[in-house]
Formats: sequence, structure tokens, C-alpha cells
Amino acid sequence: MADKRNKYPPEYMIGKEFGKLTVISLDVARSKQKCARYYLCKCECGNDHVALGYLLRNNQTSRCYGCFIQAKENRRTFSARLGKYRMGHPLWHDWMAMRRPCINPLHPGYKYYGAVGIKVCERWKSFQFFCEDMGEDKPINTHLVRLDPKKDFFKENCKWGRFQETEGYKRRKERAKDRYYARKERVEQKKDLEDDEDDLFF
Repeated sequence: MADKRNKYPPEYMIGKEFGKLTVISLDVARSKQKCARYYLCKCECGNDHVALGYLLRNNQTSRCYGCFIQAKENRRTFSARLGKYRMGHPLWHDWMAMRRPCINPLHPGYKYYGAVGIKVCERWKSFQFFCEDMGEDKPINTHLVRLDPKKDFFKENCKWGRFQETEGYKRRKERAKDRYYARKERVEQKKDLEDDEDDLFF
């Protein structure tokens, strides 16, 4: 009678695979003790594991405890390794500052890089390879500088240099120079206009 009411009798469960677990038999002793159906399973790693039937069917149990701990350790190791090559790394912001104006049309510097054909080499699209080529011992107060501003970003064309050597600083210097001469020209024009007015008055 109980089996008729149950949609998933033991015969249905035995032999089925759920993730890494294969159901071997019904754990009668534990099932009677807990008033629920527990199944003895064999994991792919070779360990035995006892699991509730509904947890198996709902994919809430798919491996033995040993595999669960190993997967947890693997995730922790991967996260630590990934963190070494991500935001906490001293070269992360330099790598992002190099890539963004080359690939993002909305970036303010795109018109100086991506729009004129400046690209990042295939190798440096990987942050790990960028670190290997440029070295992780970046000198203090230095920036990524291209030796030839007309060429792309790649190992032979880049070095760590002072801010005064960067393209951004040179553009700022040129703009400041243009503003200075434009302001000087306006002052001279205003002075000439005042002199002309004085001549007309006398």
C-alpha cells in the first residue's frame, strides 16, 4: 500500500545515477529509524554514501562528502589563484587602463587609441601574459609607455616610464600650450583694439 502511494518506490531508484552517485540499494535500517527512505550509493571516486531519496531526485545531493570537500578546496584554490591575477594585483589597473581606450568607444580616450587603429596584441589580452612580459616588480610611480606612439601595445614597444613620458601627459602639455597662445592672441587683439579706439578719440 505504501509503495502504491509513493511515486518513487525503491525499485525505481535502484540502479539510477544522480550526478556522481549510483544508487545501490535501500538502507532499510536507517530508513526505519528516520521514517524516510535513505539509499546506499556508490560515488565515482569509489566511496559509499548514504543519501535521502528526494535529495537525490531534486539534484541536491550529487556526490559523496569526500568529493564535496575536494570541490570546495578546488574552488578556494582557484579563487586564490584568480585573485593573484585580478583586482588585487599591482598591475591590474595598468592592464585595464591600457585596454579600455582601445576597445571601448565610450571611453574618453578612445579617439586617441581605438579610433585611430591602436590595439592590444593578442598575447596581452590575457592578464597573466601581460604580467609575465612586463614583470610583476613594477617600479614605483611609473606608467605603461609606448616607445613608438604609432604602434600597438606589445612587449617590444612598451616599458615602464615616468608620467611625463606618457601620451596623456604630452597631449595635456600640447593643449595647455595651445590655450596659452590662444589666450595671448586674444590679449594682443584686445590691446590693439583699445589702441585703435584711443587713436580715434584723439
